[in-house]
Amino acid sequence: MAAPGEAIQTHGWLIACDDQARVVRRHSANLGDIFPQAGPLLGARLRELLGSEESHRLRNLLSRFSAPARPALVSGCRFPGVEGAFDAAVHFNGEDMVLELEMSDAHSGLAALDRAAALIDRLDDLAGPDEIGKRAAMLVGAALDAEHTFFLLLEADNARLAGAYRRLGAPPPAPESLQAFWPGRRLFAVGDVDAPEIPLRSEPDMLPLDAGMTALRAPGEPLRQWLREAGFRSAAFLPVASDGLRLALIVGLGRQPRFPGLGLRGALELFAEALALRLRLVLPAHHQPWAPDAPADPLSVLIVEDQHMVATQLAAALDEAGARVVRICGTVSAALDALDETFDAALLDYTLGGENVIPVAEQLEARGKPFVFASGHGDDLDLPLAFAGKPIVGKPYKIDKIVAALRAAKGK
Repeated sequence: MAAPGEAIQTHGWLIACDDQARVVRRHSANLGDIFPQAGPLLGARLRELLGSEESHRLRNLLSRFSAPARPALVSGCRFPGVEGAFDAAVHFNGEDMVLELEMSDAHSGLAALDRAAALIDRLDDLAGPDEIGKRAAMLVGAALDAEHTFFLLLEADNARLAGAYRRLGAPPPAPESLQAFWPGRRLFAVGDVDAPEIPLRSEPDMLPLDAGMTALRAPGEPLRQWLREAGFRSAAFLPVASDGLRLALIVGLGRQPRFPGLGLRGALELFAEALALRLRLVLPAHHQPWAPDAPADPLSVLIVEDQHMVATQLAAALDEAGARVVRICGTVSAALDALDETFDAALLDYTLGGENVIPVAEQLEARGKPFVFASGHGDDLDLPLAFAGKPIVGKPYKIDKIVAALRAAKGK
């Protein structure tokens, strides 16, 4: 059996690339089933595997969902020369971009949002944690079609159960270590405790993958043993952060193999966020929120980006990093009109719809205002000779690198 982080379940495929989503550094051993014609997969260019359109879409999605706790989910991906459609979950893992693929699920896309909204509506009439726990267990159990579902309220040190609620029958005894329960930062499902593992293949000298956000990761042996002894083949563990000292968790167990698709998992994770907010209202407060001091020299930024959601998420992330966004522009003409604003540096998405951002860059250069290019093509971007050597940040965006590049441009 592989060590933690070195194998996935049989329900999908995994690719890990560098943080600019360019080169494959790690992949599941079954990836050749999708791309049999690709030759050696370690070191392959992601754009050549997935196609330019899908790889660019994934980079844009990562720019929108750059927070560690939030993977980007997309349904209906199609790759050149590959039959069928795939659902994808993509997230940053340190300096790696991790892409998980599954065959498309009937509950993908907007259906997941509808399902999450229906679950959240069922919490409105509840006031106490016991009522909320029982209702949440019932709703999640029904969504998963699980035989046993229960709600746990764990102390932050994972030392004991603070409460347990059941939907059908008595929950099995808790394992000796509650760490075997806790799934990490997102829903973790075990499709079939008796299924084989798919090992990961990595470039030499790479550390094992930190699989805390990898939904397809294989379960550890303690969890497998606990499920077998309790008489279950499948399980889903849905984490719910409640406050600084306690963590809530919903566990659904099944006697038959069952792996919830990406759409259903996404709906349940949205439900868990709403549940966490509801629990914070009914549980006693144990700590005061902490906020870091604002930087003494905030960076003011002009954003030129035609993808509205990407721009909005980028602005929020820059704000959290201590920068101040003075304006967001989605077209060349709007950006030219904004050049009289006062700002320290500009971030220019190279491609704006059907045009490029060069007219804006020319005006900024003429006015002596610093700027940084951004592009889904990263270092492959072919800049005009006049701008050769200008800094480029690649998509998916990494906020620390963007801030560093903008500050460096300002300092020149």
